[in-house]
Amino acid sequence: MTSQRRFGALRKLPSGRWQARYWSPGGSRITADRTFATKTEASLFLEQVEVDQRRGIWHDPAAARSTSVRDWTWRWFDQHAASLRTSTVDSYRGLLETCVLDRTVMGKPVGLGDLGLSDLTPMRVGEWLAQLQRDGLSASRVRQAYRVLSLALDAAVRERLLTSNPCGRHHRLPRLPDTEPTILTIADVENLVAHLRDGARPRGKDRSSAQPVPPNPPLALLVEMLAYGGLRIGEARALRRRHVDVLGCRLIVAESLTEVDGKFTFGPTKNHQVRDVPLPRPAPGAHPAPGRARRAYDRRAGVHRTHGRAAPLHQRAPQLRRRVPTRRPGEGDAALAAGLVCLVGG
Repeated sequence: MTSQRRFGALRKLPSGRWQARYWSPGGSRITADRTFATKTEASLFLEQVEVDQRRGIWHDPAAARSTSVRDWTWRWFDQHAASLRTSTVDSYRGLLETCVLDRTVMGKPVGLGDLGLSDLTPMRVGEWLAQLQRDGLSASRVRQAYRVLSLALDAAVRERLLTSNPCGRHHRLPRLPDTEPTILTIADVENLVAHLRDGARPRGKDRSSAQPVPPNPPLALLVEMLAYGGLRIGEARALRRRHVDVLGCRLIVAESLTEVDGKFTFGPTKNHQVRDVPLPRPAPGAHPAPGRARRAYDRRAGVHRTHGRAAPLHQRAPQLRRRVPTRRPGEGDAALAAGLVCLVGG
């Protein structure tokens, strides 16, 4: 028995349940992916579909059924990766390959890659999340995998493949462990810098397997930049001659150097902003003469030239020494502590 309506049609099945059918904006006939216990429920479903089509937010359920989570996720990843840093792209790819799409626990596949988008319900996502935790993944790794999946499904909602994201407030993510960061004092930093600059003998009761610390002035300078300049390790390794303004007594932090699979890649800083780090003012008469400015600039920047171009700081540099300020860090203000790093050629 078929019921005629202004929008769509209802049909009572031999089982006693009701089936709803309607037309898409493109002219194709669509049968609802579920049946209804009563005629009223089926009518309410058709009314909601009609409203969604009029508002322009209706989505075709057939597209979600024919698109797998794997196909859609890699499509989203290829489009999204163009605006991400190299390290982030590598992290997302690893999470998708090992946690989201393909994962097996005790011979049982728990990955979501072979499911259709329409089959991805909050319950199914919750089961996948629980399997990751039972498999012993760290809380940080589980939360990262969940976030990547949620980002991909957000894009599916925007493309009207899904009405809502099955990731959301439905799930309780594992809590990150509370850890106390190790804060180095100024004395700790100075002691570490002295050992790296001058070298140190093995210490402790058992010295049979201990190795002495050879002098490494460039590494000592790097530690000072990280401790007193507030630079991230990638930002410090990306410093080149043009980033060191000796006459202006400042460092220009504009890039970050990332290593992925043994390859170094220059990219923007973490917050995609350029900032200046002040250096201590040199003594009177320490500025190079105009004719020697370029050579002095290179020496003070702590870089060497390879075929006429300044190499970044992460490559081998000449021996460096530091200019000791008139006051030790901690005896002055924060600006003095941040400006302890002074790149002066040896």
